[in-house]
Amino acid sequence: MGEILVSLKDNTIWVYLTFKKEVKLGEVRNVMGVDINFDSIVYTVLNNNGKLISMNVSMFRGLRRALHFKKLAENLQKRYPRSWRFIKWVRNVRARWLKNG
Repeated sequence: MGEILVSLKDNTIWVYLTFKKEVKLGEVRNVMGVDINFDSIVYTVLNNNGKLISMNVSMFRGLRRALHFKKLAENLQKRYPRSWRFIKWVRNVRARWLKNG
C-alpha cells in the first residue's frame, strides 16, 4: 500500500504521496557510469560486451569556487565573532562572497 504525508512549511501545505506499481523491465543495452569531483564530471557509456561507446570529461570550477568563497566568509566571521553582523563593510563583503559562490 502507499503512504500519504502532509506537512506545513512557510504557510504552504505539502502533500507527499507514495504508491507501488508493477513495472515491466526492459532489456539492458548500455551501462553508464558517472564520476563527480570538485574539478570535473566524467561519464562513460559501455555496451553489454564491455565495449566503450562514449566517454567525456567536463571540466568546471563551480564547486571549488563556491567552497573558496564560503571559507572566506567563515574566516571573516571568525575574525569578527560577535560584531560581524553590526559592521556594515563586513556584512557587505560577506554577502558579496556568498553571492559569488
